[in-house]
Amino acid sequence: MKLQEDYPVRLPCEFTDSPCAGRRHKSVARGEANLRRAVEQVVRRFPPYGSPRVAYRVRRERANFKALDSERLRRVLTEMD
Repeated sequence: MKLQEDYPVRLPCEFTDSPCAGRRHKSVARGEANLRRAVEQVVRRFPPYGSPRVAYRVRRERANFKALDSERLRRVLTEMD
């Protein structure tokens, strides 16, 4: 028996006096391959750039990374090393 199927999320939240926001959120695995390629291209062209400048260049050159945040970029850069 799964409680999620039998009861709405609102009831346990009200019972425990906890907020219901985010209870049903499922994380979505994002493909990082395109981002890694874009970052690699920028780093190859501009080796002395740090992560803020690399993020600026990736956002500027790639339309699908307009909402690239610094934490995600730093994670990709550390995985590349």
